[in-house]
Amino acid sequence: PDQDSDNDGIPDHSDAFPNDGERAFEEFTPSQFGYGSMAFEDLWPAKGDYDFNDLVVNYRFVKVENSAGNTVELIVRLKVTAVGAAYRNGFGIELPVAAHRVQSVTGASLTDNLISVEANGVESGQQNAVIIAFDNAHARINEYVDGGPGVRADEQVITVRFVEPITAAELGSAPFNPFIFVNRVREREV
Repeated sequence: PDQDSDNDGIPDHSDAFPNDGERAFEEFTPSQFGYGSMAFEDLWPAKGDYDFNDLVVNYRFVKVENSAGNTVELIVRLKVTAVGAAYRNGFGIELPVAAHRVQSVTGASLTDNLISVEANGVESGQQNAVIIAFDNAHARINEYVDGGPGVRADEQVITVRFVEPITAAELGSAPFNPFIFVNRVREREV
């Protein structure tokens, strides 16, 4: 029979979290096993080299949803794959929900004392939830590959928990609004 161990209305065989009544499903972007890539040119919009290797980040977003299909947690998996810039660039993501709707953010790598964050982990002074994943891409890499922009880096996992479940219409689609900020100047977003 269709056992439902956590009594959330989703049978265990269809429940990604059969023993957790607050979580039932996972939605992956771009997929459960693959990654998407974001590439940034830090001189944009000025004419530059346009090789888009100043920062390249692979990503996988996981929306953890309750039995009603609303997101209770967002897991962001990031891996820096190229740092071709001499600048010390940071990387963030703006979510289309109010900052106060975030309960907690864990996993950010803020090493250069550039970013002020609220107690819940979102960037201070922002109306929407802005998650600064890292403030210095160079600090996220283990080594350069053949002296070029390719790098070896550990996967970074950022977990965003919401105060209350967020509907799909409110949260929208990953990768949301990703951006870099250039050369330690937080106001210069690309």
